[in-house]
Amino acid sequence: MVSWLVIIFLSGVSGFLLVISFPDFGKYIFAFIALVPVLVIWGRAGFWKAFLSGYIMAAVFFGVIFYWAADLGIHVWIALTLFQGVYFALWAGLVSWCCRGQGISKDFKTMIFLLVSWVFIECIRNSGPLGLGWGGLGYSQAPDLPLIQSASVLGYYWVGIIVLGVNVVIAAYIDRLRRDMASSFAADWKELELKGTGNIILRGFIGPFTSKVSGCSLPLFTVLVISALIFSLAYGFGRLKQAPEGPGFRAAVLQMNVGMYRPWGMVYLEEARKNLLHLMELAMKTSPDIVILPETTLPASMEKGDPIEMEFRGLAVKNAVYVLFGIPRRIGDVFKNAAVLMSPQGEIKGEYHKIHLVPFGEYLPFEKQLRKYPVFDRVQDFVPGNEEVLFDFPGGKFGVLICFESNFASVARAKARMGANFLVVVTNDSWFGLSSAAANHIGWDVFRAVETGLPLIQSGNSGISAIIDSRGRIQQETTLARLDMISGTIYPSDKRTIYTGTGDIVMPASVMAFLILCGIRFLKEKKSG
Repeated sequence: MVSWLVIIFLSGVSGFLLVISFPDFGKYIFAFIALVPVLVIWGRAGFWKAFLSGYIMAAVFFGVIFYWAADLGIHVWIALTLFQGVYFALWAGLVSWCCRGQGISKDFKTMIFLLVSWVFIECIRNSGPLGLGWGGLGYSQAPDLPLIQSASVLGYYWVGIIVLGVNVVIAAYIDRLRRDMASSFAADWKELELKGTGNIILRGFIGPFTSKVSGCSLPLFTVLVISALIFSLAYGFGRLKQAPEGPGFRAAVLQMNVGMYRPWGMVYLEEARKNLLHLMELAMKTSPDIVILPETTLPASMEKGDPIEMEFRGLAVKNAVYVLFGIPRRIGDVFKNAAVLMSPQGEIKGEYHKIHLVPFGEYLPFEKQLRKYPVFDRVQDFVPGNEEVLFDFPGGKFGVLICFESNFASVARAKARMGANFLVVVTNDSWFGLSSAAANHIGWDVFRAVETGLPLIQSGNSGISAIIDSRGRIQQETTLARLDMISGTIYPSDKRTIYTGTGDIVMPASVMAFLILCGIRFLKEKKSG
């Protein structure tokens, strides 16, 4: 029986190891062992002990990576941490339910269940109006370029499965070693006297390699995981050797460094204008074909034909360059979060309205019930767009993802399938101050570039702004909270990855396997009881 003190300690250890796998720490290798302590616990503990262990681990992990939310209010930070923790707790409960106290090395189906149940829970966490993939296991590997190239074939979930698979293998051997050593010591003290402790300990280590687990050996599962890891790395190293093809174009990316917490007004607007003109002057020295400005480029909304629109038109015409900018767009009585492309002739060549709005940020879920509470007064009231849009300029076609949308692989994939040659993310991460949130955002972008095989440009109001190639390599990036400009050559791509065509095949396959294994488990319980 595992004591509560041990459960709390090991759950905290797992949470801490997950934390250091992500920015600001960036020790992504620790993700491969982070879940080992709790997996050993969950396999032997009852449902509620495992559930609470999962919640403790999640509270440590999300409590740290969402610490920026405290700037929006302590209640926001606590609510976000506790809500996200439910998913990990449910997964822990599912693992315990499947293992029935017999450990995660119980049989081959159990180890597979651990993988597919994680995908199932992650799918739920990423879906619906409150969907948020922040802190997903696979995203910890954004710096590991060889490994994540496999996402161009099988998507983000595949990378997460590999990381989790290594955790399961290590935890399973520890679980078997612990069980076999315990049984060896308890079984025969006479044998201990005759053959010594060294023999019994050796048997504990080699036992998992020689014993069969319900007709299928634990080493077989190990071979499958290692093979998947080696295949992914070999494919990744080969893909990274490929050079971009075709002509490129020059892009300048401007980082305005205008904060979010100041009240909008003329003083604020004039400061933003001054920054914009200064950065445009620097950008034009690099001879760009297009200038990329961030979400909420100016602290003002824009209506058709109003002075703000005229300002951007004048900017494009004066400098004879395409200008993409983000702006709150007023259409009648509603506001939309928009990205607008202005041509050198002063014509609006395209406009995209953000479809995936941020819950409790850009809109209030359950508004009729919640709007009456003052705590939600700061929540904005944007209306989502309803149409995917591709922008076209001489350098190629591109799709825009506004801020939070880059967290969703399906959004980038949809634009790639429409014919985009590169992607642009405009964002305003100044909400997050100097926290690691902006670095996490860049991690999402790296995955979106790899999955679609398209270069990606991000312009952040306060950073991080970056130019990322089609293999996820960050060519240039800025630092946070700094007025800055970067420029570089973008090589648009006409090629489409396997993932662009097939999508997240790992996700439906895992969900189906999860439901089948649950069905088998239910039938077995019904038959036995």
